[in-house]
Amino acid sequence: MNNKQTKRFRFSIIIPLEFHRGQVEECLERWVSGQTFPRDRYEIVAAGCRSSLGEEALSTLKAILGAHDRLLFFDEPHDMALCAHAAHQANGEILFFTESHCLPEPDILSVAEDALVRHPEWAGFSCQSLPITHNPLSVVEADMYGVDIRYGMEEHPWRKILDQAFVVREESYHSADGFDPKFGHFAEWHLAARMHQQGFQIGYVPEAKFHHYYVGDIHELIEFSRDFVHGEMVYHSNFAYDLLVGYFQEPDEWQMRFNWLSDLVHKISRLARQARSKPGWSFSKLGETIAHFNLLFQLKLRSEYGIAPFIKWAQFRFWVVNWGLRLSLLFRAKKRLVRFFFLRLISTTIKLERLHFVQGWLADKTIENVLASVSTVTSATLKPNRPYPFCLGIHATEEWKEQQFQWSEPLGAIYLSLLPGKYSFELEWLPIKNINNLKVYLDEKTLDSTTQGCKSHGYFEVGSTNPVCFSWTCAPSTFPKGRVLGLPLTSISIIPSI
Repeated sequence: MNNKQTKRFRFSIIIPLEFHRGQVEECLERWVSGQTFPRDRYEIVAAGCRSSLGEEALSTLKAILGAHDRLLFFDEPHDMALCAHAAHQANGEILFFTESHCLPEPDILSVAEDALVRHPEWAGFSCQSLPITHNPLSVVEADMYGVDIRYGMEEHPWRKILDQAFVVREESYHSADGFDPKFGHFAEWHLAARMHQQGFQIGYVPEAKFHHYYVGDIHELIEFSRDFVHGEMVYHSNFAYDLLVGYFQEPDEWQMRFNWLSDLVHKISRLARQARSKPGWSFSKLGETIAHFNLLFQLKLRSEYGIAPFIKWAQFRFWVVNWGLRLSLLFRAKKRLVRFFFLRLISTTIKLERLHFVQGWLADKTIENVLASVSTVTSATLKPNRPYPFCLGIHATEEWKEQQFQWSEPLGAIYLSLLPGKYSFELEWLPIKNINNLKVYLDEKTLDSTTQGCKSHGYFEVGSTNPVCFSWTCAPSTFPKGRVLGLPLTSISIIPSI
């Protein structure tokens, strides 16, 4: 990192050259000669991957750049990595991150300078994004991202960084460790959370305007979504105890990852037959019976085939909406239909990429090495947004009437290693549904428990530090999205009994 005393410029404009969408020449020209801010007070740092640029393109870019501008090359063909590397070589007091398909207004630097002077308490700010569209898909794309950007800039408590045009004081940026390339495009959210966690204020200046070119290309949209999700999953799989973990909702696919470890599921799946009301049948229980058979079917798939059938189903849904979008564009369908397929393409892409990531993570996992990694503890607590790593059948955190909770399936379990002794347990849940026939088990043996209102408690004893399986069953219900659900848990606590 450069020392503050050596800074030659007020601004360093950092422009990664990947994903330029044919706009790079106009982008550079607007920065080089189209600004009202004094040219000798800012530099342009264009960062590219040499393998992505031919000799003709290089000559063109060099001819546009000014004498004190720089064209840097790095080996990583990803715009977030290029931004991160270029930031360490910038000579400006203020770093201005943008993209090579973003076109600045002539006064954007002058407005930025004024905002920084007026708000010395700000570490930085994001600018207003104005869309450039050129085909029906780009219009829908701009609408979706526009809503999300406005929500982040104007309503969200910390998601204030927009890498399309982000202005930040150099010292503050490096104090927060900057963009982390290993997270891909998720690095934008990660840095926003880290700066918020460290107390840096990030503002929003709608008077500082730029034009963002929306590509309107299905392949590129899919690749961007996959890249963001991959970075998100890398974070959750490697930084479970990070200070920022509470900023990001854990994806359901990651929270449920052990649901697809076949041996682990097979070991306790016989308990699923208990996940129903007391014996007897009536038409009023038809929905419960269907939900119960759905649960048994899913557990059978997981125990026999792991995650593979669920990926196949996700691939089929992705294929359907992908072709739905292509055909709606081909036949010039109404905007509403294009938007319908576009949004579902994004959601199915996210789902599929998460499942593929979990599949890769599970590749070398067995029940033996998973249980061997369970640390011995004196107590255990599971609460929303405090994920317990070794569990089955517990979904990611949700909210009901401003209260956070986690749905469990009708068969749920946690694995833990406890010091020998007596323990008390308590399960607590929200009154979203009636809980019927709740049973609690330790290593598949029924425990005595007492249920009062939305709590169930009891006692058990362990004789060694070998991992034990604490589990429960209850009558199932089918909720939206086809999920078969059991307890709406707010906490599970296991503590030594006095």
